[in-house]
Amino acid sequence: MAPLDVSKSLQILKSSLQIEGLPQIVRPQSREDAPRRSLSAITGFDRQPLHTDQAHIAKPAQFVLLECLEGGDNPCATEILIPDLESLKVNPPPVLTHPGWIANRGPNRRFYCQILAKSNEGTWRLRFDPGCMKNPSIENSIELAAEVLESGATHNSVVLNTGDWLIIDNWRALHGRGKGANFAKNRRLRRSYWGIR
Repeated sequence: MAPLDVSKSLQILKSSLQIEGLPQIVRPQSREDAPRRSLSAITGFDRQPLHTDQAHIAKPAQFVLLECLEGGDNPCATEILIPDLESLKVNPPPVLTHPGWIANRGPNRRFYCQILAKSNEGTWRLRFDPGCMKNPSIENSIELAAEVLESGATHNSVVLNTGDWLIIDNWRALHGRGKGANFAKNRRLRRSYWGIR
């Protein structure tokens, strides 16, 4: 399943979307200037690890909407990884379904979760963010989980130009800013979330 890359023609759909919460402007930032609990505070201008958004909250939104306000002086792609969920569901790897993963929202704001879990509605969902998740009972848990997710996955690289939109299924795909942010410091995306339940 390829990511839904929509350019120019999203205006009709845009008016019918019920966006959750306030949109945020995201841009490349140094480790020092980035918000304290963000991935940019860890990576700075370097490539971000592939992740799902809102992994630190109990019910992450299904879709991440990225509107490119400014593409930047040089190309800086959004990397997308679409794991083979159909195969993973048949025989779920223990590292993905282990209930000992901890998502950290800050001091005294942690909860247990799984990377691959079935919702009450029967939908399989991914939750993975090396910046806010860990599993102390599994050695090298982040690296091992990333390796399993990448096995058999589809990888896409999307360069957004001014005016382009990218919609990512946050329950089925991981994403992250690719290399080159240090040469595209004026790159600005408006990020919104849709489908919180």
